[in-house]
Amino acid sequence: MRSIKTLVIWSAIISLGAIGFIVWTIGGHAGTTTTQPTHTYVDAQGRSHKTPIHDGDTSTPTHDSTTSTHTKTTVSRQTALQQLWQDSPFPQWQVAVYDYQTQQTTSVSNTTDPMTLASVTKVGILASVLQQQTAVSSDNQPLVDKMIQKSDNDSAQALYDQVGSTGLQRTYQAFGLTNTTVNNQHWGWTTSTATDQVTLLSHIFQPNQVQLTTEQQATIQSEMLAVDSRQKWGVGQMAQTTAVKNGWLPDDDDPNSWSLNSIGHVIDGQKAYDVAILTHGQSFDAGTQQLTNYAQQTMHILEETTS
Repeated sequence: MRSIKTLVIWSAIISLGAIGFIVWTIGGHAGTTTTQPTHTYVDAQGRSHKTPIHDGDTSTPTHDSTTSTHTKTTVSRQTALQQLWQDSPFPQWQVAVYDYQTQQTTSVSNTTDPMTLASVTKVGILASVLQQQTAVSSDNQPLVDKMIQKSDNDSAQALYDQVGSTGLQRTYQAFGLTNTTVNNQHWGWTTSTATDQVTLLSHIFQPNQVQLTTEQQATIQSEMLAVDSRQKWGVGQMAQTTAVKNGWLPDDDDPNSWSLNSIGHVIDGQKAYDVAILTHGQSFDAGTQQLTNYAQQTMHILEETTS
């Protein structure tokens, strides 16, 4: 059985983006090795999974909108994205993008069912903590840092215990997430849609939001900008400046079938996007590489289309 599983003021996010990019660059590969390194990923249920670290997992994207040689597409953005993702290897997928230039959301999918969020839920937990407590306390700051930047589950659980399932659901409802449901057994089994997750990101990154103050938005933004470079696959590889949170969780009955999700805010020159990609059905190693590949192709389509 399957696991039951945000633009404040531009100057603020661009400044934070520079900080995040420095952290990202410093966190890259150093030196050479004669053996293939591995990294232990801990899923949203606390289970460890050792997987090889590939060069592509932490490399800085070389793609630049000013030098792209891709032929401009003549089809609509939605059609181009649907054509791209329907050929992906993921049995289930949902993609949603909010374009800050056109102020339009584009969504494509091969399933309308809410999907398991895994550690992407941690963004909602932080938002709920801020709604209930106004600011992150000195006691909670280390927990918040580890929960978002390192995807630490114990820290997430400690913060989740403070807001509770009811509090988290109330936050989602206040943000207008109509297809997101908190799982009372485990926060990692919370289900949602890509469109709902883009709505969540809008509350974190768009200015003049009611549910979060500018200071609260900046708190979440800075945490997502500082995510460990090894956890910045997917949306984290769409441009040089990204604020991201990923989630990963294997099925109980099939360790080679994972929920692999990536949400975040992407700054590409003068353009910006909120992007949510939810997938299910691939192994962790292959799936994260494929998700990154298709996320980067999604970026090319966003550059070539406006609607």
